[in-house]
Amino acid sequence: MRSREPTKMADALGELLARRGFARVHSTEALEAAWREVAGPGLAEHTRLCGLKRGRLEIMISNSVLLQEMSYRKQELLEQMITAAPDAGVQELKFKIGPIR
Repeated sequence: MRSREPTKMADALGELLARRGFARVHSTEALEAAWREVAGPGLAEHTRLCGLKRGRLEIMISNSVLLQEMSYRKQELLEQMITAAPDAGVQELKFKIGPIR
């Protein structure tokens, strides 16, 4: 009969947090912080992250003027996001107009 090794508390806690979805909450907060850093305070207050799906970061923008400006800067913003949050897996940015708060 084999004896089982005791599970380390850190491993058990990590597995529990991942199962309950707490890891996603932390990663979302980190992604939002990275976006605020990349966008800067003036732009960040007019945007809201909607989520990251299959490498595509969706960003809600308050008006069409900012949408156009951000579309021109899309590649630059993407590169900065990849640098600011390398573990997030951001591969593309998608902008859309809608309510911010």
